[in-house]
Amino acid sequence: EIDAIYDKNPNRIIHIVSTFFLGIALINNKRLGIKEAIISEIKQLGVYVSIEKIEEELPYIWFLAALFHDLGYNVENAAAETYSITNLGKCANSVPDFYHKVYQVYYEYREKKDHGIYGGTRFITDMIRIRVEMEGNLKSKRYWGNELEDIYKHVGWIIIAHNIWFKKKSDKDVVKYGHMLELILDDSKKSNPSDYYKIKFDEYPLFFLFCLIDTIEPSKKTTIFSKVNI
Repeated sequence: EIDAIYDKNPNRIIHIVSTFFLGIALINNKRLGIKEAIISEIKQLGVYVSIEKIEEELPYIWFLAALFHDLGYNVENAAAETYSITNLGKCANSVPDFYHKVYQVYYEYREKKDHGIYGGTRFITDMIRIRVEMEGNLKSKRYWGNELEDIYKHVGWIIIAHNIWFKKKSDKDVVKYGHMLELILDDSKKSNPSDYYKIKFDEYPLFFLFCLIDTIEPSKKTTIFSKVNI
């Protein structure tokens, strides 16, 4: 699927690679405290035995999110085809709980099927399938224990949620969101956006960082950094 994306849109691959390295650079910046916040988040999953092990696996976790977050683009652009998504039930604690209520509705709402939702659901189901297949493979150098499914769900829900956009209550077309009330931000009181914005670093550091990097990554022509030669 990566080859298919490169054939149709090579700049998308540049974006994926740039997202990975830009994220790693910020995570490793000791002054920002990002790594410590994400390690604390991953620790709550109870998958890894120590802080040192989480730190060792963190580049791999970020790699999974960066590599797979846009692999659904060919599906999004294949308007003539129908791609269904898996009902995943309750979402992981990497994103706010309301995403499990809206992701299927949002997927149908979009004129073109959302690449993040499709890619994230495929990532979770495929990685769990691969884990089961590889668990008994003695030739594999990686550990494939059952608890890794919590990591795949953690990353997968970030991929699912990263391209689900909010609307402000004051937006003229807010009525299009219908019953997706969780995606409508109440800006009627003219308060600071941080007061009503639902993705906060203190609560969801990995998700917040991913959304930030995906937005400002220089190869995207829609950002203020798009003239940077990477």
